[in-house]
Amino acid sequence: MAGEAAYLMKDEIAGSVLPVGMPAFREMLEKAVSQKVPIWV
Repeated sequence: MAGEAAYLMKDEIAGSVLPVGMPAFREMLEKAVSQKVPIWV
């Protein structure tokens, strides 16, 4: 993640990102964290 990544890590922002044809950003983030995928911001 680059650019505005730190902003996307805020709970209220992550919950409001709804991509088209994909799960909500918060769901994707929770799945990545639960599978211990490293995230560098």
